[in-house]
Amino acid sequence: MEKQVKSKIKKGYVDPAENESDGAEAQPEEQAAKAAPQASAGSSEPIRWGEHGGHGDCHDGLVFVKGGARETCGVRSEKPLPKDMVWTVRFSVLGSHQAVGVATKDAPLSMAGYHYVFGDETEEGESWALCFSRDQSTFTARHDGHEVEEIDVEEDKARKPTNVEIRLRLAGGKELFVCLPGSETEVLIFSDLPDGDLYAVASTPYRACQVIVQDPACPRPLPKSLTSKTSPKAVNTPPHPRSVRKPPPKKKKRTFPPCPAFDSGDGSITAAMDVVGTGSWGLKQVERKVLKNENALNDRMRQQMAFMMQYGLMFRDCDSLEACFNERSVDDGILISHTLTCKVPKLSFNYIEGGFGGNSMGFMMTEENGITKNILENCDTDIIWRGPASKSKAAKKFVKEFKKIRYDIDEDDED
Repeated sequence: MEKQVKSKIKKGYVDPAENESDGAEAQPEEQAAKAAPQASAGSSEPIRWGEHGGHGDCHDGLVFVKGGARETCGVRSEKPLPKDMVWTVRFSVLGSHQAVGVATKDAPLSMAGYHYVFGDETEEGESWALCFSRDQSTFTARHDGHEVEEIDVEEDKARKPTNVEIRLRLAGGKELFVCLPGSETEVLIFSDLPDGDLYAVASTPYRACQVIVQDPACPRPLPKSLTSKTSPKAVNTPPHPRSVRKPPPKKKKRTFPPCPAFDSGDGSITAAMDVVGTGSWGLKQVERKVLKNENALNDRMRQQMAFMMQYGLMFRDCDSLEACFNERSVDDGILISHTLTCKVPKLSFNYIEGGFGGNSMGFMMTEENGITKNILENCDTDIIWRGPASKSKAAKKFVKEFKKIRYDIDEDDED
C-alpha cells in the first residue's frame, strides 16, 4: 500500500494524510495547484524545433514536415529544455512508428526504413520516448531499445489517425510526464533522467506529416502555407519556381510491355508439364541468398533483375540496378534470392522477393530456350501461376510445392 501511495503522489495525486496532519483540509485551489502541470517554468521564449534528420523541412521552428524518402525522420528542439517545462507535440497524420520525448544532443535523428528513432539503443547519445503506432492501441515508454512500461489506454476514447496531440512535462529535470491524446490524466513514464542538457524530440515515418511543437503558455499560429486544406501529400510539394498560369506538366505514366509468352515445343515449360502430369515436380531449394547491394548479384540475378525492371514487375521507377538498392525502392534495401531445382532435367528456377511498404512481393523466373520468363508471382502469400495452362494439375502442383518450401505450408493438410 505504501508503494502505491508513493506512486500516486509521483503522478500528481494529493495525499489526504498530509492535509489531515496540517489540521485543516486543503482548499480546492491548493489541490488544483498541486495536480496541474506548471506552464513552462523557466522558459523565456516559445519552444522551437532546431536540427532534424533525413529529408524534410522546418518552418519557423514551429513545424517540421517530413520528406518522401523511405526513412523515419526525427527533429530536436533548438535549445535544451529548462528543468521545468510543459510542451505539446502534434502529428498531422500517423504512420507505423511515432516517437516523442526527450534526448541528449548526440542522439541520432533518423533511421533508414520505418522504426522508433527515439528510445532505441544507440552508440552515441540517449533518448527516452513515448512510442505508438497508427491505431494508438498501445503506448509504450522506451529507452535504450527496451520497453520500460506499457501505458494503459482508456478504451472508451475514440481515437483518430490525424491531428494527434500529446502533452509532455519535464519536472525538476528528472521526471517526464505525458498526457495521452484526448486525456487530461498525467502519467509518469520516466523518473530518473540523467543530469545534463535534454532536448525535446519527436519522429515520424509518414511522408508530408507535420510535427508541430507548441508551448501551451504562448502558442503560435501556423504558417499560412501549412494551413490550407490540402492532402498530406500536397503539403510537402515545393512551389513552382515561376509564377505562371499553366500548371507544370504532369509526369507521364510509364508503360511496360507484356512479359514474353511461353513456347510449346521441346525444351519448353509446357513440355515439362506434360512430363510431370499429375505427379510431383520434386521441387527443391538449393540456395538462399540475402542481397544488400548490386555487388551481391551474380550474372543470372542481374539478368533477372533487369527483366523485372524492363517488364514492370518490380522497381518500376528505377533506371539502374544500383538505384534498386540505394534509393530504398525495396524495404530496408534488402532482397532475398532463392534458387530451386526440380526432377525435370535442364530446368531450374530463381525466385526473388522483397518488401514494399510492409507487403512481401516475389517473382520466380526461369530460362526457356535462352529467354528469361516469369513463371510465378507471390503477393503476400497469394501465389499466382504465370506459366501456361494455369488450370492444369501440373501448374497447381507446382504452386503447392513452392508454398511448402517458402512457408512450410502444405495446402492438402490445410484442407
